[in-house]
Amino acid sequence: MITKRRENSDREPMQKAPAERRPAMPIRMPDKTLITVQKRYLRSDYRMPQMEMAQTHFGIGFLISGDRRIITPQNRFDAHAGDVTVMPPHLYHRTFSLSSEPYVSYLIKVSDRLAADFCREIDYGIWQRIFDQKLLTFSSEDSSRIGAHFEDMFRIYEEKASYRDILLRGMLYRLILL
Repeated sequence: MITKRRENSDREPMQKAPAERRPAMPIRMPDKTLITVQKRYLRSDYRMPQMEMAQTHFGIGFLISGDRRIITPQNRFDAHAGDVTVMPPHLYHRTFSLSSEPYVSYLIKVSDRLAADFCREIDYGIWQRIFDQKLLTFSSEDSSRIGAHFEDMFRIYEEKASYRDILLRGMLYRLILL
């Protein structure tokens, strides 16, 4: 989270850059969409070109292969195959490779509206604790189970059935509560 500096009486107040000049994620979540699920295949040397942030969604990623360093203004951490990364909106971050393994991952984008629904229906504290961590590491057995859950979510998302959003909402809730 970027904090505002204290204003000195002899200085102008800090101004926010217009939205079109702030680095945002290059692939925005479509308007009125509650959830998207992607499977990304990127070269092992892929790196985000600059610090970027999601403005309209929370991100939950599962690393299938590769090793990534993720940096934010306050932290740096390394993610490996089987790890889950979580990014709230408005958190600047950048990732780059730590290995020659291809970068393959699932990425779930969750709208602010769906996040608010979870917090109201289930528990705000659970949501907050997960997104405060940024990196979640599991045993091999749990990583396999979580990876299969991401895979199922991706398969259902790709099917484009009329009931898809209802299934994905339930599967997201289950993923968070696992």
